[in-house]
Amino acid sequence: MCKWTSVEDKQPPKNDYYLAWDGGPDARYFHYNFDEGVHYWNFQHPTKHWLRKDNPVTHWMPLPEPPEDGNE
Repeated sequence: MCKWTSVEDKQPPKNDYYLAWDGGPDARYFHYNFDEGVHYWNFQHPTKHWLRKDNPVTHWMPLPEPPEDGNE
């Protein structure tokens, strides 16, 4: 099982999607991007989209692998 990683300890290893915590009521699905020395956490919602340069994310973890047979 994956564990939460503090952004103060380590940033994600690559630009990709992660489960992240930004102090809200629950964890969210974010896209992380590191570009020209700036960390971006991009949150997408069906009706909204936020690009967060102020780095509100405090913790992150990789997304779990999908089920092998797709039926679990």
